[in-house]
Amino acid sequence: MSEFTLNLIGNQPAINFLGKLIKRHAAGQTLSSGVYVFAGLPNLGKTTAANSFAQALFCQNKNTLPCGVCPNCRAFAAGASLDFFVLKKEEDKKNISIEQARNLINQLSLSAFSRSYKIAVIEQAETLSEAAGNALLKTLEEPHARVLIILLTTDVDRLPLTIVSRSQLLLWRQTPLNKIVEMLGELGAKRPVARDLARLANGRPGLAVSLWKNYGDLQNFLAPAKLFLNSLGQDINQRLLGFDQLWDKKLTGQAAVAAADGWLEQFIAVTRDLLLYHQNLPELTRFLLLADELQKNQQRFSARELLELQKRLTQARMYMAGNVGPKNVLENVLINIS
Repeated sequence: MSEFTLNLIGNQPAINFLGKLIKRHAAGQTLSSGVYVFAGLPNLGKTTAANSFAQALFCQNKNTLPCGVCPNCRAFAAGASLDFFVLKKEEDKKNISIEQARNLINQLSLSAFSRSYKIAVIEQAETLSEAAGNALLKTLEEPHARVLIILLTTDVDRLPLTIVSRSQLLLWRQTPLNKIVEMLGELGAKRPVARDLARLANGRPGLAVSLWKNYGDLQNFLAPAKLFLNSLGQDINQRLLGFDQLWDKKLTGQAAVAAADGWLEQFIAVTRDLLLYHQNLPELTRFLLLADELQKNQQRFSARELLELQKRLTQARMYMAGNVGPKNVLENVLINIS
């Protein structure tokens, strides 16, 4: 019996669904052309799952899929599969353009070289321009045989409803803490370290592994939270100086928006941690690795002031979503932190 192998933890319902499709394929049934939407936070395994699913459909083995050793699997691993396409926003561009979408549609309209499927993965699908989305919609309404499209998104609400309604939606959810701790332990992390990193990753196994394997990644990840905690005891000039030293001035466009949103998400998490200290629940904090800084700052604000600060930080994310400049949003947050 065929077995779909996917080296991921958590999200078993989505993995089981993909496994059933692979079994149907291995049994000789042709999968209907269509679109799958993988929606969820970054670092949950959406890209890994999409690639493994595609590779399994190309695989020439009928037992363990993907086998990783057949000619099709080797070509896929080398990035040389002629029937697999990845579409993503070009660097420094705000959206996936209509030209990119038309080129993909043209590629998918050609016959498969492998006599199997033609498969496209669209990364950051929420960045499809309106014109690109409309072009893709026409393809969905008149699909070619053996064509599968997988949309990866962190915000399914930003996808056109007309596309989502014609798709199979798979929600990728955060993985329970204990499963990430167990996974890190298998990689060699001692339990206290695994626990701290699992809390920091906030349900995202991919992030936890990255933080465990690379100390530089860990320090870079913690930097915005450290900046925020340090800012609580500084004057405005010191706060802005610290921000200017840390902010990557090379970031532009959507890359800057994504980075700023990540910072604000950490700022909000820090205020939550300070609230937990007010309730004498430090063991439940996300930033366990910053316990000394949290303890030092817990008395600077009352619980009511922290709730108000959390509200302002949430509003700041909304302003940025409304096209206010990310750097300006962060500077305004730091200026009005008290």
